[in-house]
Amino acid sequence: MKAIIKAAITIALVLLVIVAVAGCKGGATTSGKASKSAPSKTVVQQPEQDNAAGNAVSKEKTAQALPPKKTIPITLYFGDTQGEHLLPEIRQIPETSTVAKIAIEELIKGPSLKESTHVKTIPPEAKVLNVDIIKGVAYVNFSQELITKHWGGSSGEQMTIGSIVDTLTEFKNIQKVQIMVNGKAVDTIAGHLDTSQPLTRDESLIKK
Repeated sequence: MKAIIKAAITIALVLLVIVAVAGCKGGATTSGKASKSAPSKTVVQQPEQDNAAGNAVSKEKTAQALPPKKTIPITLYFGDTQGEHLLPEIRQIPETSTVAKIAIEELIKGPSLKESTHVKTIPPEAKVLNVDIIKGVAYVNFSQELITKHWGGSSGEQMTIGSIVDTLTEFKNIQKVQIMVNGKAVDTIAGHLDTSQPLTRDESLIKK
C-alpha cells in the first residue's frame, strides 16, 4: 500500500514539473511575439528655432513676391518766411482714390526738412474731416482747430487760404474751393478775408 502511495506522489510531482516548464516557455514565446509586432517608434521634433527660421524665410519670399506700391506726385503750396508768397513742394504719396484729402493732410504735416525756406500754413492741431468734390467745387471740411489754433494776422490768413486753394486746384477736376469748419461754411478764418463763398486759384501768390 505504501508503495502505491509513493508512486502516486511521484507521478503528481512529475506532472507539476511538466506544467510549470510548459507555462514558462509559453510566456517567453508570447512576450517575444508582442515585442516583434509592436516595435517602439522614436518621434523627433523639429527645434523651435528651425521653425522660426522657416517662417521668416516664408515671409521674406512673400514680401518679395508682392509688387511695389504705386505712388503719384502732388504739388503742395507752403508759405515763405516773409509771409508774402507761396512756394511749391512736390511730394510722392501712395496712389489713392482720396487724393484731395491726402493732399490737405500732407499740407497740415508741413514742409519737409529739406525745404527750410518753406513755412507751414495750417495749424498742426487742425484735422481735415473730409473733402467732397461736387461739380468742380471741393468742399474741404476742417475741425474747429483751423480757427481756434490759427496764429492770426492778415498775411497769415492769406497764406492759409492761398495754400489750401492753390494746392487743391492743382487737380484738374477742381476749379474752386469752399473752406468749411465742422460741416459749415465759415465767413472768415482769422477775421481779415472772406471765406463764405467758394474761392478760385490765385496764381499771383505763387513765387515765380
